[in-house]
Amino acid sequence: MTCEHGHHDCSGVLQVVVVNCRAKAVRLEKLEVIPVPARRKNASSTPKGSRAVELAPENAVVPPRMRRAFPVRVTDQQVALVRGRLSTVAAGDRPPILPRPIRVRVTNPARDAARAACRACKGQWGRHGLSQREGCICRTKDAGRICHGGDCEGACLYRKTVDGKPQGRCAELETTLGCQERITRGADGQTAVHNVCVD
Repeated sequence: MTCEHGHHDCSGVLQVVVVNCRAKAVRLEKLEVIPVPARRKNASSTPKGSRAVELAPENAVVPPRMRRAFPVRVTDQQVALVRGRLSTVAAGDRPPILPRPIRVRVTNPARDAARAACRACKGQWGRHGLSQREGCICRTKDAGRICHGGDCEGACLYRKTVDGKPQGRCAELETTLGCQERITRGADGQTAVHNVCVD
């Protein structure tokens, strides 16, 4: 797969080759992309994201003893970026020919690289915030260090006031989601405590 924005908005094309070994033409009725969970061999029900690929009548016929390639465009949501099952239903005989589903392995180099970078920074990979967009939040190297605002890799989270000055601890992650009291330092060098919400 290739992606338009980092490891998001990804798509690819499966070139599905159908071989007709019979002495008469076979009309392909359906190509279906079915996501399969990574840890299960078979899905108990049709997963979200599956879809039948529409085939134009003039392009759906496979001549006798010939093969035809059918490009099937898929997105990361349709195949869950893990595995897929592709089934075909062909007509020409009655009952219809029902080939076994074939296993498809989908790779996404951009997503693999992003996950590797996340492991390197000991981050949290998943769907974060209100957008629920998949990505990584790296851990900070100064997590837990006493801070006074503007001196952390991430946020300086307020804990208490010492000698009239706010004191906090550096956040564990580069991005701290939710509402937290944070110590910030202005351009004049003065510190202040603000309740900041990050979604």
